[in-house]
Amino acid sequence: MPNGNAMLTHYKDCEEEGEDLRIYFWQITNYVHPKHVRVAAFSYTILAGQENEPTIANELEIIREQIPKATFALELGK
Repeated sequence: MPNGNAMLTHYKDCEEEGEDLRIYFWQITNYVHPKHVRVAAFSYTILAGQENEPTIANELEIIREQIPKATFALELGK
């Protein structure tokens, strides 16, 4: 990413207690010189098929816009 972080995003369809779910995952990694990495992980779960409902679609849009803006301390131990 332009800010030097790396981002991985994916989703997984699953079932829990008879409900079909879709779980979205985001993982941001941040390299800290000389040999450290910080990781921030986020997830968002909806009922399968809800991604096109206006409220859910809006929430996903906000999440997709904001997560890449995650910032990390510039120094180790901060």
